Order: sequence, then structure tokens, then C-alpha cells
Amino acid sequence: MVEKNQLKLKTTWLVSTFVLVLMFALSAWAWIQVPADASLPVHWNAAGVADRYGGKVEGLLLLPLVSLGILVLFNLIRYIDPLRANIERSRQAYRAVLLGTLFFMAVLHTGAVLNAV
Repeated sequence: MVEKNQLKLKTTWLVSTFVLVLMFALSAWAWIQVPADASLPVHWNAAGVADRYGGKVEGLLLLPLVSLGILVLFNLIRYIDPLRANIERSRQAYRAVLLGTLFFMAVLHTGAVLNAV
């Protein structure tokens, strides 16, 4: 049973790493496409209109870096639980929240990059 759970957790981390690599690859592609002095939208209001702009670093790297931070935080959560039993009992929710958050960030990043390009 433990081996099966470890396999699912490893698969979760592999998928998470793959999504993160794709986000950085998309940023690298867009970095070449966008001019150096470009002002990219980084925040949108409720109507979907850009109301704040930033440079290339903020516009193209902020969401992948935040996603990396989320991935690190989720990895640390496993070690913060003193008995580790709580994480083990809620492993399905753990995986669902991690992957859901990461995919949500990837969709936001894709939209922002395509808008910038």
C-alpha cells in the first residue's frame, strides 16, 4: 500500500515538474518574441481590461516563479506535519490541490503570455 502511494506521489511530482518546465519554456519562447522595452499587462480588472503593466521579467517570469514557490511549499508541507499521518490520510486532497493550483497557474500564464505576444 505504501509503495502504491509513493508511486502516485512520484507521478504527481513528475507531472508538476513537467508543467513547470513547460511554463518556463513558454516564457523563454515569448522572451525572444517580445521587444526588450515592451510594457506587458500583468493585472486585469473585473471587466478583463489590463490596469497595470510591467516589464518583461515581471510579465513573463512572475507566474512561473510563483508556481515554483507553490511547488516548493507543497513539498515542505509533507515534512512540517510531525507525524506525517495527516498528509498520508489526505493524500488525494493534497494531490488534487497541488495539481489544480499548478494547472490553474499554467492556464493563467499561457493566457498572459499569448496576450503579451
